[in-house]
Amino acid sequence: MTKNKDILVIGAGLTGIEASLLSAQAGRKVYLIEQTSYFGGSAIKSEEVFPNMECATCMLAPKQSDLLENKNIELINKKVEELFSSLKIDITPSISEKEKSLIILLLMFWDDRYGPRLSSHFPNDKQIPFDLENVGQQLFNAITTLFGNENITKGEGILLNIKNIKKNSFIFFDSYQDDTVRGKERQYMLGLVATKINYFESLKIKEILIEISSKIKQKKHWNIEKYWKKLSTILSGHL
Repeated sequence: MTKNKDILVIGAGLTGIEASLLSAQAGRKVYLIEQTSYFGGSAIKSEEVFPNMECATCMLAPKQSDLLENKNIELINKKVEELFSSLKIDITPSISEKEKSLIILLLMFWDDRYGPRLSSHFPNDKQIPFDLENVGQQLFNAITTLFGNENITKGEGILLNIKNIKKNSFIFFDSYQDDTVRGKERQYMLGLVATKINYFESLKIKEILIEISSKIKQKKHWNIEKYWKKLSTILSGHL
């Protein structure tokens, strides 16, 4: 039996570009999907890139050239859901309508004295069968350990399995300037906890969490119930 050795890479950020080039060099056929009109992900928006503090566009330019010239790499510039729809691949929602009530949207802020603290969550009128603040602290501290406290906002969107409560979680870190805290940066984590979250759903979830984060950074009001409904619709497929 022959096996398909083609590789699908979703997202032309730094990691996606590097994975595509290395796979192509190994002789694999690579399909690289990027839904935006540019390559480089969030790094392209930075003036300098860690660890060598290079100019972002200067660093990415040769890699983009290598991508375009490599015959083993096919670039697909369209949204993931459009691509899978065209391929007639059915992506079944992760949870049932009955399980929507078990979805939890939470917001954690870093406190210099106490560490990560639960700021708000929804639903907030139901008994949660586990310590939500404790789970939020576990998620926050896990990413702090991985990236370091100063680089925690690199955790732009991470899908995790929380084994002790048998749930999945998608978490998103960001920050805004605040001269009253250490490092003059107020760090926070948005998280969605559910019975199950698949990768394709996480792409849509990230878009909504980015929208929420933008409001938080601009100190604008955001309706947590409204966004919970949007996110639960992604997971259940039902309004």
